[in-house]
Amino acid sequence: MRKLPPVFAGLGESAVLDWMTGVAPPPAAVTGEVAAQLERMIAALRADAAAPGATFTATGRPTVVSGHRDYTRQERIWSRKFDFEVGVGRFGAITDEARAAFPALGAAVEWDTADDTHRTCWEGLSAEERGREIMRTSSGPGISRHHWGTDLDLWNTSAVHYADGGSLANEYSWLTRHAAAFGFIQPFTARSAAVAHAYTEERWHWSYRPVAEPMLEWVDAHRSTVDTRLRTLWGNSARYAFLRAHWAEFVFHVER
Repeated sequence: MRKLPPVFAGLGESAVLDWMTGVAPPPAAVTGEVAAQLERMIAALRADAAAPGATFTATGRPTVVSGHRDYTRQERIWSRKFDFEVGVGRFGAITDEARAAFPALGAAVEWDTADDTHRTCWEGLSAEERGREIMRTSSGPGISRHHWGTDLDLWNTSAVHYADGGSLANEYSWLTRHAAAFGFIQPFTARSAAVAHAYTEERWHWSYRPVAEPMLEWVDAHRSTVDTRLRTLWGNSARYAFLRAHWAEFVFHVER
């Protein structure tokens, strides 16, 4: 494991566990460094967009639509989807397994809590199968990279905006070419998604690698301890059956 960066200084095992699972907030040094680098990166993007001969105009939307989320907030997101609450609307990416089991889903791409057919199909899924569906596009409490204070969702979380010709395609293209210079990487890509038990591609999700990578290495070196803490947080609830079995795959099946 590489030498931990200064933001880990003075933090014992329990403190890092609380941080990585979202029970405690990230160190102020982390959030401050990430915010400063993000500001520099977005300023550079806007400068390039405003330069003579630029081929795009940077979006005027608020830059960060979701940053740090603690365990409680992530648990609420998870539970609303698990319980198929009507207010959730569309979510997830229907897996091939669910589509094969329920032909009535037809050509739908996402689950829709307002659709009675989808609700009937969802109710036919086991607790573990529900977890599998949710985890394609939404992390579980305790293992979300948003707990770390290193990860940000930029501008909009709908994939259509980032596709070729989409309203954010130019911004995404710029990020793929320049974000690394400011320390940011895209952790969930088409390549990382091409394995079992991984998140789908998220072109809006960017991670501050100088802290996120050492955090990932710390988790790797303390897997047993992390597993024990997660099982304590989740208890024996059936809604976390899939997470108990596969949490590490989702944590490590990422671009690094």
